[in-house]
Amino acid sequence: MNDNFTEEMQKKMTEVDPERMGGYIDLFDRLLLYTMAVQIMPPEILEKLLKKWEHIIKATIDMESNIRTTYLEETPHGRSETKHEQPDGEELRLNNLKTLNMAKLILDNNLQSPKEEENDDLD
Repeated sequence: MNDNFTEEMQKKMTEVDPERMGGYIDLFDRLLLYTMAVQIMPPEILEKLLKKWEHIIKATIDMESNIRTTYLEETPHGRSETKHEQPDGEELRLNNLKTLNMAKLILDNNLQSPKEEENDDLD
């Protein structure tokens, strides 16, 4: 019975987009993780985790932006890119911070406990 299941699954796998299917499964994994985190972890720990995550991401954004600025200012190829209006380090920083803020909003929303969501609906 298990062999038939495997053969049938292999056949079905050739008929779907594996990248999209993986994305769907990854989304379920994330939802499961968020649900478990909200149910198991105290809110204070989740808040500390989010702050640590944000700190790490901001440090990475700063480093990448500084590298971009240095590249554009100190290399011939970089200087030619500035003439073609390629984004500089500060533009990169601002775009990445905007993306980080959106990700943080999504995470904050996903990490709300079901009780908090019910209270939000009543407001």
